[in-house]
Amino acid sequence: DSIFLHGEINDDATYMVKSLLDAIMKDGRCKPKDGRYEWDGIPIYLSSYGGYLSDGFELGRLFRKSGVQAAIVQNQTCASSCASAFLGGNIRSMQSESSRLLFHSPYSVDGYNQVTGRVSIDCSSKSASRDLKEYYVEMLGKEKGTRLHKKTMSYCSKSDGWTLNKDAAQLY
Repeated sequence: DSIFLHGEINDDATYMVKSLLDAIMKDGRCKPKDGRYEWDGIPIYLSSYGGYLSDGFELGRLFRKSGVQAAIVQNQTCASSCASAFLGGNIRSMQSESSRLLFHSPYSVDGYNQVTGRVSIDCSSKSASRDLKEYYVEMLGKEKGTRLHKKTMSYCSKSDGWTLNKDAAQLY
């Protein structure tokens, strides 16, 4: 079994992945032990430019609880809230040099500039930054989580950010 998650990270994505994992686990192929599953975990292949940060956290925690393998395959990108979800995988892999993992600061939409045709964003929310840091520390430990948070917060963008390739991602 494997799951391919392509598209926006939102509450529907989390609900569908949870439903699929529940169905796989109910058929007896894996048994829970002490609230965790004893298996190498089902691979979940991620390809998404993000969505809602809170849904990325929820999906990542579901990955961790379910013991899944989070993977990004050749020529695919996992960005923003997808990158947060990726961190929840008990086993995380980028399977090709062309796989991309992209982190950027949490933001809120501040308005739309009719002259430039661009959406303006605000990356100054202290509560969103704090939530992100707490999640990173939860998933990676204090040292790596704090370092990743600091680097992530230096990129205030809706579509760009700090991009890690396969080799760089292994450090985290």
